[in-house]
Amino acid sequence: MSPPHETRQTRPQRMINTRMKYICNYQNEIIPPKALQKMRFSKTTLNLESSSSTFSKPLTTKYLTNHPISSPRLAAIQHRNPHFLNLPECNPIPTSHPPPEDLRDCGSCHSIAHVLDEYLHRLPRENFPDPYDTLADHSGWSWVDPRLHHIYPHVTMLVEQDVRDHVPDGCLLRHELGYILRAIQVRLDMGGCLIRGSRSRSDIIVKVLMLSLLPPQHGRILEAHIDGYSCVVVASSRTYSFERNEDAPVELFCRWLAAAPIGVREYEPRPRHVSDEE
Repeated sequence: MSPPHETRQTRPQRMINTRMKYICNYQNEIIPPKALQKMRFSKTTLNLESSSSTFSKPLTTKYLTNHPISSPRLAAIQHRNPHFLNLPECNPIPTSHPPPEDLRDCGSCHSIAHVLDEYLHRLPRENFPDPYDTLADHSGWSWVDPRLHHIYPHVTMLVEQDVRDHVPDGCLLRHELGYILRAIQVRLDMGGCLIRGSRSRSDIIVKVLMLSLLPPQHGRILEAHIDGYSCVVVASSRTYSFERNEDAPVELFCRWLAAAPIGVREYEPRPRHVSDEE
């Protein structure tokens, strides 16, 4: 019998905790497909060029066309900082090879994160109510506020990976899964989110969108959710290069970082002193 005021874990919570133990006990950073399957992770493909995914609707190219970057304000920013939005350039390295030691410092994952943040939060856009409004002002995102009374159906994170080996297609990183599982754990502890149109606690779901930056200067996007009580589904995009400014997919990644959640709705957090019904 559970002690008074102790919340009993739901089946999704127990499942996520078990997967976390698998990840913590796994010895290598790179996890191949067979090991993922054995640990009950389902690896699928995420196409970033698509108009939407299972749980995310990115900003469209039409939306960006209707709200172009304000040229005068961009020129003013570049006058003060000529290298605004510029990534450090490196000689492209085949993705099938690990980055040489001397290029790991040149290829900065942190610089990608900085440029994406500037693109979303500092670039004024046209045809918004305020001439200084940016994409971040109209993406629907806001800071977590403990005074709010709802749990929202999405978690988005940007993680810079410290991995020294080439990550083959189809593989995931131990730390990618660790951060995803931890985010799901936290949201489930808060009550989770319901699938839109459902009133059943068995339909609680958490969706995580991760931008994973890989050395020397690459990135991919993962979208993860729990499938019922037995499996964690992780959809992964292909790995993109940010080594050259002229073809770095900054706009594409920002469209997904500002994606709106679909198919789920906010959920009232459960009282901490009430046990869950399974």
